[in-house]
Amino acid sequence: MKKRTWIHFIGLNYYSIDKFIQEAEKIGIARAVSPQVLRKLNTGDVIMLAQKVGKSTRVFGYFTFTEMTGLDPALVAELKSCGVIKKMPALEPMSIQRGCGSYTITGSYQVADSQSMMDLIRKQPNEKIGRVMIGGKFHTLKDAGLDVDYILTEIPFRKGFRAFDFASFRQRIAEKWDTLKPGHHVKLKGQFYSDLEDFEMVPVDLSQFFEIQNYNLN
Repeated sequence: MKKRTWIHFIGLNYYSIDKFIQEAEKIGIARAVSPQVLRKLNTGDVIMLAQKVGKSTRVFGYFTFTEMTGLDPALVAELKSCGVIKKMPALEPMSIQRGCGSYTITGSYQVADSQSMMDLIRKQPNEKIGRVMIGGKFHTLKDAGLDVDYILTEIPFRKGFRAFDFASFRQRIAEKWDTLKPGHHVKLKGQFYSDLEDFEMVPVDLSQFFEIQNYNLN
């Protein structure tokens, strides 16, 4: 089965690549996602991370969608009543400070059925979904079997999440590998758009789901 893959840009206003990686390794990844895009995502999807640097775009890592934060409280209550999620023991409120904003974690949940959870979210109108962030553990490109710190591309900057053709991306890297000079990085042409209809959904259970308050996005 193929994994669905997306590409997501990290804004220069809040992070350098090094600063983003340092934060991700310390407190994990949490990236704001619109209701329209959230409906298209599925737990287990792979999110490639990129940043515009000069005239090029650097693809420098990825995460797998295994965490979610910030669903509307009414939707959380509905998920609880359906038995899709179960609240974990109470925890002390935890203030999270990120380069792009801050929020307070006020509760955590065990997810019994990620697929049912996402199906229910997809049925909601935009205003009933909440201000959602998705996340997971940061991985370098080396974790994906690519022996480089980053790949230079001409993919144009775009906010949000865009379906990404990782198979073609990896194949183009392989074609460049034998001609790569010592100390140089792979540079690829093309934008690697993907048709989501080519991918079969392979749900992965969420490892964490959090309730938050005082969400202030810079």
